[in-house]
Amino acid sequence: MDRDSLVLTFVLESIVILALVSVYIQSYTERSGLVVTTIGSEKRKEVLSLAKDVEKGVELVRNLTFTSEVSFELINTSWALEQWAPKEEEPTSIPPEMLFKEVVYKATFLLPLNFSIVSGERGFVGMFLAATAGTTIYINTDYFDPKSPGSRNVLAHELTHVLQFLHFPSIFAGEETTDSMLAKQALIEGDAGLTQRLYCITTKLCTPSPNTQIDLGNPYIALITFPYVYGERFVFYLYNYSGWSLVNKAYEKPPTATSMAMHPEKYLQYLFTGDLGFEEPVVRCEACGDRVYSDRLGEYYTLLVLAQRIGVENATKVAEQWRGDKLVLFKSENTTHVTWVLCWNTTWASEKASEEFYTSLVQSLKRIGTARLSESGFEAQVVVVQNSQKLYAKIVYSSTWVFINSTLTTQKQ
Repeated sequence: MDRDSLVLTFVLESIVILALVSVYIQSYTERSGLVVTTIGSEKRKEVLSLAKDVEKGVELVRNLTFTSEVSFELINTSWALEQWAPKEEEPTSIPPEMLFKEVVYKATFLLPLNFSIVSGERGFVGMFLAATAGTTIYINTDYFDPKSPGSRNVLAHELTHVLQFLHFPSIFAGEETTDSMLAKQALIEGDAGLTQRLYCITTKLCTPSPNTQIDLGNPYIALITFPYVYGERFVFYLYNYSGWSLVNKAYEKPPTATSMAMHPEKYLQYLFTGDLGFEEPVVRCEACGDRVYSDRLGEYYTLLVLAQRIGVENATKVAEQWRGDKLVLFKSENTTHVTWVLCWNTTWASEKASEEFYTSLVQSLKRIGTARLSESGFEAQVVVVQNSQKLYAKIVYSSTWVFINSTLTTQKQ
């Protein structure tokens, strides 16, 4: 592979990262100071000239106009890490919900007990090429080269996000569950991905970005890249069905669950009839401490819990029968330990589907190296110990639901 091909591959694959970072950029922008970096004036002119050219093409492809001026900030990696990334040594820089999610991921068997969500986020911020907040596009000059083959892809993608902000601002508001947030992001990123693809095809000035695949080697990456794995094919389905007008309509009533993005026909059913296709089960949970968090994880999440152990194909067949879930998380602490109690109730299309999820999950947990598992009828118990953390979980199957009750104990540092 020649040098240009290597550069193109790096740039196109990195597009998967760039909009993930934008979520955190919007969280941290208010507290960041003025952008102070030493970027040469010639490079700035080069970037701005290219951006203006791409802007015209994106307007034509997406059939939307830029009603406000787009501003560009040229920054570098060290500035981004300092201003936007959470820091272990600065607890105030870490949103509480981020830590709650880390506990949820561990207590539901998605991630190992030694996983650090803060380290994961710092890695993302340190890798991005460009990201958007409102009408401002931030470009990382450590990685972005206006002469590189993929520079137009990056700009077309980010400029689409500006159009979304200008024409559909409500899409960026509101509280979300993990499931609904990933579904909404699939619309946002799928739109940007398809626009970038059509821009390249129409202008013949760039090569469309490759399709993103599920990365089972890193379940956390696999989770947050859902909008890139399913987003473009979801939006393309809408575009094929009724053009940009239907895509635009989706912003008025966005998908509320990953199942809708994974199966676009379910989204159309929701759009036209209001049928969600899932329910919110009741969670009865007795636990000491304060209730600190609740969530819905969704079909895709259940797929990932299984896929890293039984493969994507088998996990997909099981997860397709998902019909709703809800979890609640409690926290208590003493002088030496913090104890988290999680209750997660999942609902399935039939008793057979419920049993398949239970059986697949229990069998997959046997593959965790440090796990001790015991079964009795329709109930299984598992214990995992790693360093200063201990996870005990009880999994119960009955009729069309599977209930997981986990207790995660961590030693205070």
